[in-house]
Amino acid sequence: MAHVFISYSQKDAKRRQQIAEMLESAGITPWFDEQGIALGESLEERIFPALRASKCVIFVLTKNAVRSEWVRREIQFVQANGIPAHFISFGNLELPEDFPKKISGIKRVAVRSRFTAKQREDFLNDVSRVYFEKRAPVVTVVNLKGGVGKTTLAANLFGCAHDYLRKSVLLIDLDPQHNLTQLLLDKEKMSECYATSRNVMAMFRGAGVVDPEKVMSSNVERVVERCVVPLKPSSENEPLLHLVPGTFEVITYFLGERHQHFRRDAQTWMNFKRFIAYCQRHYDIIAIDVNPGATLMTEVALSVSTHILSPVRPDRFAKYGLTLLESLLEKIEGDYSALTKLVIMNGVERAGPDQIELELRSELADHSIPNQKVMRARIAHSARLVAKQAKPGRKDLTLELAYHGGFGAHAIQTDLRAAAQELIEEIGV
Repeated sequence: MAHVFISYSQKDAKRRQQIAEMLESAGITPWFDEQGIALGESLEERIFPALRASKCVIFVLTKNAVRSEWVRREIQFVQANGIPAHFISFGNLELPEDFPKKISGIKRVAVRSRFTAKQREDFLNDVSRVYFEKRAPVVTVVNLKGGVGKTTLAANLFGCAHDYLRKSVLLIDLDPQHNLTQLLLDKEKMSECYATSRNVMAMFRGAGVVDPEKVMSSNVERVVERCVVPLKPSSENEPLLHLVPGTFEVITYFLGERHQHFRRDAQTWMNFKRFIAYCQRHYDIIAIDVNPGATLMTEVALSVSTHILSPVRPDRFAKYGLTLLESLLEKIEGDYSALTKLVIMNGVERAGPDQIELELRSELADHSIPNQKVMRARIAHSARLVAKQAKPGRKDLTLELAYHGGFGAHAIQTDLRAAAQELIEEIGV
């Protein structure tokens, strides 16, 4: 039976019981030594097999636990086997310098005595995602017509989902022009990423040649460390906002025979799919920005996507970009019949829909394209949505984005929050 392993000190049985009851209330089966070890069995015979079989491990950290040799051994085992883990620390606990910290999928929740309602909700959501094998939706932001404000809107919508709706978001820049990266990273951070090859190429190259049947999440975790850039300082109890920076170097995959790198059994292809599958267990949303064209990277993104988000501006060419996208889905390899397509109006009149927008909405809602829906939300034209690169020296690289506000920004903030709320409802987060 599937279970979640609870690691704790025997002196903290009440803390362990609190966690176990929370898990059971969410339909999750806890496993801990008192109920899992029969009389006469040794800890060695039962603990490590139970750890290996667990969906994830919850470490109940107290002053007693950090001194426990057994807890440390369990942490080392989890670390070696790439098992997702959560730390829950009680009281004003400071971890010793020699205490292991880097564990696959680690999240740490600091609890004073009992969980707050928000801590409980976030904790159970995180554990449920792993236990019930829920996968984060993958949203490709694309329109085969350029000039629709795709990249700027993507940064603002998914940033808004993180800041206001507390969703962990991973942004991936697959556009060879890497406009999303240039928008979100300051020049110093971009230079650092260039010098250290911290970009999407690490995602494709993987952690070296491995046997696909034996690959562990710890292999992919090393790749994540190589290519992910935090956009905001991380802290306890807070969702994540990360970027995999783009690079012009992906043009390498456009040259020569594409199937050399992206046939279905190619190492590059398998590395990418493993990376996405790993991140689907550790984030609430994955958003991929691609260039406005029927390119290889567009196909690569669509192959792992659950949803498409297509911004359109109200002009007579807007529908044509979506028609071309539908033609692309019919031509490329794979079954895209279940792919949900969301259309959002961008750069519209603040006063209300004009005749062009009304006609476009009517045309796009005629159900000629399967699984396509026009969102209710609309993003009015705003000078604040003009792309501005992050200012150097800031720890929060999102501060130049429109949803952060400032004088006269209330209207665009309202638009973005409403659109982000509708978006996460549509993608089922």
